[in-house]
Amino acid sequence: MTPLSLVILPSSDIEASIRFYTHVFGWKLDFADGSRWAQLDAGGTKVALAGPGGGYDHNDIGLGVKVDSLATVREAATAAGTCDANSEVRGNHEDSLDVFDPDNHRIVNFTRSS
Repeated sequence: MTPLSLVILPSSDIEASIRFYTHVFGWKLDFADGSRWAQLDAGGTKVALAGPGGGYDHNDIGLGVKVDSLATVREAATAAGTCDANSEVRGNHEDSLDVFDPDNHRIVNFTRSS
């Protein structure tokens, strides 16, 4: 079983969202990447905030799954017909690949960049 790594929430204002979640729920800020992305520790579950330019529109909620191999995920998702072959991204912090469940919910699969 591959465990759920994080829940991704769009945010129109990363700083305001960080203040809200840290003050209201006591979640700890793991890191922030300017106004693009932040990650919070919600007691063992990670919550990511995707700001403008973070790749999520306001109604787009996604799941993040840390995987050992994007190639393995691509193969399984392609066989299931749910892989966006053009969605692989190589980033500063991680490499990612989007796949979609039958209801078109996005699942961001990621590995740490080397």
